[in-house]
Amino acid sequence: MFRHLEPERSPLRTLRRFALDQGGVTAVEYGLMMALIGLATFAAVSAVGEGIKNTLYAQIVTALQNMGK
Repeated sequence: MFRHLEPERSPLRTLRRFALDQGGVTAVEYGLMMALIGLATFAAVSAVGEGIKNTLYAQIVTALQNMGK
């Protein structure tokens, strides 16, 4: 019913191979770059959005209020 683990498939050997594997490093680097690009994009869009809200939206609201007078 229970098989003995073969030496090449032992959990310690698998863990060691996983720790020494460098294959996922590139994916992690790309993930970090994407996160930084996303944060920069969010900051830029937020700044532009605030600028639009404070100038354009305020002008529209003022114009609409003046139309009602």
